[in-house]
Amino acid sequence: MKIIGLCGSARKKSYNRAVLQYIKENHKENIELEILDLTTLPMYNQDLESDLPKEVIEYVEKLKQADGFVIITPEYNYSIPALLKNALDWGSRSREAVFDSKPACLMSASLSIFGGARVQYHLRQVLVCLNVITMNKPEVFISKASEKIDENGNITDAYTKEKVLGAFHTFINGIKKES
Repeated sequence: MKIIGLCGSARKKSYNRAVLQYIKENHKENIELEILDLTTLPMYNQDLESDLPKEVIEYVEKLKQADGFVIITPEYNYSIPALLKNALDWGSRSREAVFDSKPACLMSASLSIFGGARVQYHLRQVLVCLNVITMNKPEVFISKASEKIDENGNITDAYTKEKVLGAFHTFINGIKKES
């Protein structure tokens, strides 16, 4: 099984990237989790569609091969970071419907007490348009992330570790049931 990880943050010491990396290093399933670097994608521009940049072609190819997605993102002004929205837009413009009917697990980490809840609800609206099947429960909102993830990207809070891996395993088990 091939899962693609998408992180909505470009920050080197991103809490959200740390969560994605934690999943990659600690999942017990027999799957491949590849975390894509969304910073290499140019800003979406329809003028580029006639001669797609190499980075976009490679990105879309990886999305095509995915059995599902783990999307972990911060919340910017109650919404989706431009980096993530840009990646979704490029994928949506593929003639091969790379997101269509594929499952996704959403998580967010934030410095606020809301843990990125608003971004997840807004992201779900966008994913409906792409016909992505989002896992509804359990929801993972990591609030006060700076108190749960250290400066080296290690999750230090046992409850957070449990919830993150629990949600990921629920996601993987859901995919297995559907196949």
